[in-house]
Amino acid sequence: MAAAAAAAAGPVLWRRLLGLLPGRPGLAALLGRLSDRLGRNRDRRRRRSPWLLLAPLLSPTVPQVTSPPCCLCPEGVHRFQWIRNLVPEFGVCSSHVRVLSSPAEFFELMKGQIKVAKRRVVMASLYLGTGPLEQELVDCLESTLEKSLQAKFPSDLKVSILLDFTRGSRGDRAAYCRAANKRVMDVINSAKARQQVLHAQTFHGDSLLTQEDAAAAGDRRPAPDTWIYPLIQMKPFEIQIDEIVTETLLTEAERGAKVYLTTGYFNLTQAYMDLVLGTRAEYQILLASPEVNGFFGAKGVAGAIPAAYVHIERQFYGEVCSLGQQERVRLQEYWRRGWTFHAKGLWLYLAGSSLPCLTLIGSPNFGYRSVHRDLEAQIAIVTESRALQQQLHQEQEQLYLCSGVVSSATFEQPSRQVKLWVKMVTPLIKNFF
Repeated sequence: MAAAAAAAAGPVLWRRLLGLLPGRPGLAALLGRLSDRLGRNRDRRRRRSPWLLLAPLLSPTVPQVTSPPCCLCPEGVHRFQWIRNLVPEFGVCSSHVRVLSSPAEFFELMKGQIKVAKRRVVMASLYLGTGPLEQELVDCLESTLEKSLQAKFPSDLKVSILLDFTRGSRGDRAAYCRAANKRVMDVINSAKARQQVLHAQTFHGDSLLTQEDAAAAGDRRPAPDTWIYPLIQMKPFEIQIDEIVTETLLTEAERGAKVYLTTGYFNLTQAYMDLVLGTRAEYQILLASPEVNGFFGAKGVAGAIPAAYVHIERQFYGEVCSLGQQERVRLQEYWRRGWTFHAKGLWLYLAGSSLPCLTLIGSPNFGYRSVHRDLEAQIAIVTESRALQQQLHQEQEQLYLCSGVVSSATFEQPSRQVKLWVKMVTPLIKNFF
């Protein structure tokens, strides 16, 4: 009935989209909500085309979902295969996926990959700092380039580093948005057609398996038990793939399922809050205590940012309590002496399972800024491998181990007292967090 209601209320394009998704009432309801939201914003966005974000969905080459959302196909195809209607799907063997347990491990692996790279190193970051670790990374890049030039047979090693400049655009914004949308969608659709090895990782070196290696392996390669989906969110350019996937996952999380969600800056969008409070799954949300917030101790107005997040947290906790949802939706605060907390992620445990089968890894904070303002990149990993599921479970447990459960007493602590001016300003500026 949800599908029929959504189709009747929506325009023809929504009915075409729902035709691609038979037997998916949860997703149909979500699309209906998106349709209502777009309708309310139509007058404000008259010069922009919100239907552009549906281009990859309405393409005739998009494969149809043939299985219900909560059942594995006889062939073993996982229940989240609907994501491949939006982005490319890459099947891999779980033994090729390694979960890193610490920043130091990531840093050492990154340097190791740089040292053995033969053709290219690609890195993307908001900024490159000036501390000793950053200098060590730059020295590693420089040393690798010098060795490639001095080798008996010089390689064609190229290093590309992408850093943020303005977080915005200048000139004709509408034209810039259209051009950016087309370029990104061209890449996504081309990759969907080729289904080739993904090279658009935030960081990668050429010591990884090459296409030639994969071809030479032939039939010796084991069947994939893990699937990787690259997600992107560029709402200023009307690209909302990550938002659609995240909202759908939250919408369809059934009773008995558990969702572990972490964010360094707790400021959920209204849509995400509605889904957390209105669906049946259990949620454990891990966020930063004020002392491990990246702005803790900052000078000037920035020093009040942790207090603003405390205020937002308290408002959300109050809403949870008013709905009597304290047992189903739990907040936990991360604290570790000398550390800041900037973890982002989601782990989904299906009903009756003690291990997660899906995780989201990437840059989004699940907040207003991540959804509406920033450019975000993320991957969804779905796996049937118990060994990899165990690694993901251990990663989640390690993060939550350094946390305490939030209760009413939490906000009575002296460090949680929020000044009146912060309470008054927070509603005005929270959309920039």
